[in-house]
Amino acid sequence: MPETAPTVFSGESGAISIAGSAYAMVRNWKITKKAANQPVVDSATSGGTTRLGGNMDWSGTFLADGHPSAGLWDAAGVAFVGSMDGAKGCSGNIRVESVRVNIDIASGAPITHEVTFSGNGTLTQGAGVAADASVATPVPSIGSKVELAVPAAEPTWVELAQVQTITLELKRPSVAYADSSSAGYTKRVRGPLDWSLSMKVSPDATSGNAAYGLEGLPQPKTVKGIKITDGNADTWILNWGIFGDIADIEVNRETQAVVSCTLTAEMCGTTDIAAVQTLGSITDPAAATVWPEA
Repeated sequence: MPETAPTVFSGESGAISIAGSAYAMVRNWKITKKAANQPVVDSATSGGTTRLGGNMDWSGTFLADGHPSAGLWDAAGVAFVGSMDGAKGCSGNIRVESVRVNIDIASGAPITHEVTFSGNGTLTQGAGVAADASVATPVPSIGSKVELAVPAAEPTWVELAQVQTITLELKRPSVAYADSSSAGYTKRVRGPLDWSLSMKVSPDATSGNAAYGLEGLPQPKTVKGIKITDGNADTWILNWGIFGDIADIEVNRETQAVVSCTLTAEMCGTTDIAAVQTLGSITDPAAATVWPEA
């Protein structure tokens, strides 16, 4: 019999830290550890399969309220600690692969973001010291808006009417490798930064308005500056994005539901301004420059 009766961990005291600092308002975190075990079939395995342990790897996600904190894209990777109870858990260096910001004005849900990451070397299991001592400050989706502008030195911003949902995903897929210096674990270097945007909107039905009808929406191949401002007046500035689809235009006579469609845009890091090819930028709600990097 064990010296003490076994018990279970619950998520009540779960927390994480990133780059040595507690990460605020985390809803959940997940880790997967795996090995690329290698099958062997040869003349000595008697028609069966044996295996050797392969390179180890790990990955994970976490979901948190509000906007992502700065420092997730550090060139050297960032230190991750996942704690189950404030003391036990796991830790290691990670490469952030993507950060997805969810703004659901239609439901009124608070803004959340989900971070997907991959391990950059060893995962240490055992100690997991992290605790969130902050006071929750959830960010409302209600009051959020999107503004667009033709690229210019001094752009003129025009609000896009009747936006229902906004999903912004910043992506930086890493490049995996294993070699004689990686100690049987997979390591990674970061790749180029990219972003994509999806918005569900209703076309403006106001006759005489410049945004009237489908033709008033940003059309495919159009390059725009994009500002996303939340209910607390904090703003993402994306210079620039090129629009792609006007998808799922649905007119339902049977239900008489509100006509809607989905707009998509992607990062377009350079564009012409006054006939000069010009580098853009990405600024987060903390007014930090995400890109270009210093």
